[in-house]
Amino acid sequence: AKAGVVKTIEQPIHKPKVIRWILAGFLLIAILFAIFLRISLQGPQTIQISGAVENPYGFPDNDFRLETVSRKMDYRGVLMDYQGYPLINIIQYAEPDTDADTLSIEATDGYAFLISFEEFQSNPNILLVQQGQGKNASFDVVGPESSKAWVRNVSQFSVIKSEGLSIISP
Repeated sequence: AKAGVVKTIEQPIHKPKVIRWILAGFLLIAILFAIFLRISLQGPQTIQISGAVENPYGFPDNDFRLETVSRKMDYRGVLMDYQGYPLINIIQYAEPDTDADTLSIEATDGYAFLISFEEFQSNPNILLVQQGQGKNASFDVVGPESSKAWVRNVSQFSVIKSEGLSIISP
């Protein structure tokens, strides 16, 4: 072999096919996860306003025209300019019951937050902001005092009449 009379043939190293299948599986999972995120982050075409109201409807409604307003707000230390629909006008169009005192904001991912009518009616900065256009549109609530009430991808508003909690002792 040293004299060159006999040539040694190097055997190619074959990577196990298992690694290729594992990588293909990870790639497939990543693609499916990206599709899932795209679908789940996409908001509904209309937001349902229901609960203790006389006129439940879906926003945006062709019969209900509402102008957008612009507000500068501080969100976690960052001053931003938001343009959206005053949430008070959207809820008032549904004609909430006089006994109603809470608004439930629900997102497409299941997150929900309650806002009292007191804050809701006294804070003109609570807006419903549209992100995107057409099929890619989603709506966010911005402006409440609690940053936890800034809800993305809103799917429903429910007007609620709170009742006292009765405790029965044994």
